[in-house]
Parts: sequence; structure tokens; C-alpha cells
Amino acid sequence: MKHFTIHKNFAIDKKILLDLSIIRNKLLEEFRNEFIAILLTGGFGRGEGGVLIKNKEIKIVNDYDLHLITRRKLDSHRLKKMCVTLAKTLKIDHIDMIAQPLYSLILNMNTQYGYDLKHGSYVVYGNRKIIRKLPSTYYFPPRELEKLLFTRIWCFLGGIKERHFFRKGLSNPTERFLLFEQLSKAVLAVEDSWLMSVNDYCVSYLRKLERIKKYVRDKKMLKWFEWATLFKVRPTDALELDPIDSYFEVKNMFLKEMLTLLNKAYKTKFISWYEYVNHFFKRVDIIIEIILKSLINRNYHNAFLNKKVRLAQILLVDACKRIQTEEIIFEPQKIKFVLNLFRDDVKFNDLLKYNISYSEMWWRLRDFLLKLQNMCSNGDNIK
Repeated sequence: MKHFTIHKNFAIDKKILLDLSIIRNKLLEEFRNEFIAILLTGGFGRGEGGVLIKNKEIKIVNDYDLHLITRRKLDSHRLKKMCVTLAKTLKIDHIDMIAQPLYSLILNMNTQYGYDLKHGSYVVYGNRKIIRKLPSTYYFPPRELEKLLFTRIWCFLGGIKERHFFRKGLSNPTERFLLFEQLSKAVLAVEDSWLMSVNDYCVSYLRKLERIKKYVRDKKMLKWFEWATLFKVRPTDALELDPIDSYFEVKNMFLKEMLTLLNKAYKTKFISWYEYVNHFFKRVDIIIEIILKSLINRNYHNAFLNKKVRLAQILLVDACKRIQTEEIIFEPQKIKFVLNLFRDDVKFNDLLKYNISYSEMWWRLRDFLLKLQNMCSNGDNIK
């Protein structure tokens, strides 16, 4: 039997196989003959998925991630609704599905996602030889590091609430667990970026941890890599770390290391995220990407806005600081720069006219950016 976790527990594997059969049958019933293959990816696909066992009850912690290889393009909204329904049926937090027509698989070449798909997938449905037909990865371009930056910056916004910045604000065990889950993703993104930058990447979390020790000598960073790896493959809700201390330590490490690695990859010398953001839309590759996406989706505004949202999130996270007295401050200049990014899209500049603190402004911008990101992800037409 295939082992989906490092526990190699028959009961766990049996439950996951049952869940997968329910997902497979529902997909085949709903979309009939559209599928060439259904692949389980993510932690469970590579045999390192996360589960919690309490009172002999098995709880899936990591999401189920599936890649659907199809004969033609599927209705994405219909697929998302099915993911929500299946997650409720299986009593798990989330199911992610990506549907990709066979003819477009070549787009996964030389991407982290494509590498993981080829080397860390389990075939739920279809001919197992399909894995051989997946494109290979020979190197990771700098844009792959940026993808990790843009996707994982969310961990420092979506995983935190205003009351959490107070000592008693994270007394709820569920909220503490969710915050640490997000922090672990950010830590592992730094590790992945390091390994991709030296072309020594692999799919296994445990092997990555061994490999990163060849390149990183910072003992504190290595401890975070060890913690995040263990949390990923053997999650626990018995967390002794201080959540707020951990939040700011991981945030600072993430921003520092990602800027260093991107400078190395692009051969630039940006000393701050302000410089990086200010230069971003002057890059030829970004201009071409926005034009191509706007032609495909027939919406230039959305293609441009999606990038601005990601950049604004970086600056907003960078604007939140904790000083030695453990006081949390929000840097006005960086917040004003975020406001300036959206001067043509929203009336957030009006906030400057009112007598509100930069703390309140930061939280309003945080809510606004998360909402915009969600709308961009859903393909909503934003004017």
C-alpha cells in the first residue's frame, strides 16, 4: 500500500485512499470522460502529508492537492464549487484542484510546480506512465523565487488578526495552530528558494532539510528550517513557541533572505523592498507578461492590478515592525507608498485626511489587499 505520511500507518493510509476514491468518483461523475489522469500532489503525493491523531481520530492537516490532466479546458468556477462541497463531505479544511489540458503541460517546464508534479505525485486515476510524459526541469529561473515571495507573503497578513498582537490575543489553540501553520509555510519557502538558487532542489521535505545544511550556516535559521520541516511532516497542536515572537522573527528572516536571493538571481543590488518595488514595473519581462495576460483575459487592468496587490503586500508586511521595548509600530512612509500604488484604483488616499492612526490604516489596508487578492484569484472583473 502507498504510504501518504511518514507515519507509515495502515489506518491513516486507508483513510486517505478512501477520501481519494470519493474525490475521484465525484470528479468522474461530474465531468465524465474529460480526464486523462488525476494526480495527488503536495505533501501527501510525496508521502509526507500532515495528520493529527487525537483519541484515535485521524484529522487531515495538510490540504489535499490534486492536478487534473484533461482533454480540454474545464469550467474553473464549477471545479471550485466541487472543491468546497468535497471538503465539507470529507471534513477537511480545503481541497485544491488545478485542471490543465494535456496540450499545455509544456508550460510546467522549469518550474517548481512542474518539478514537484513530475517527482512528487501519486496517480489516483489514469495510466501511471503519464508521469513520464510530464516535462522535465533543468533549472529554475529567478521568476520561480518571485512566485514563492508573492504566494507566501500572504502568510504574514492572512494568518494574523489585530488582537493577536496582544499577549492574550492568541490564547485560542486553533488560532495559534493556524498562525504557526502559516509561519511554517513561509520558512519552507525560504528553504526552497535557497535550494533552487543553487540548483539542489528536491521534493522531499526531509531531504531538503539535509541538503540546506550544505549552504546555510546560520544556526538560528537552521533551527527554523528544522522546526518547519517537523511541523510539516508531523504536525502538532502542542506548541510551546511564543506566537508573536515567532511571527516577527520569521517575518524578518523571510524578507531579508528573499531580497538577498532575488538580488543574487537577478544580479541586482537593492538594499530595500522599496527599491525592488520601484523598479518592478520597469522590467521588460514584467511588461511582456502583463501584456500577454491582458490579451488572453482581455483585461489589462486586472493583469496590472494583480501585480500591484502582491507588491503592496510586501511593503505592508515590511512596514510592521517590533522594536526592543516589544512595542509594535507601523512605518508611515511605507504605508503612504502602498496608498500611492492604488491612487488610481481606490479612494484610500482619503484616509490621510482623517485623524486615524497608522496602526488603524495598516489594518484597513491589510483587509483591502486581501479582498483584492481574492477577487483577482477568482477572476472577478475589477474596475
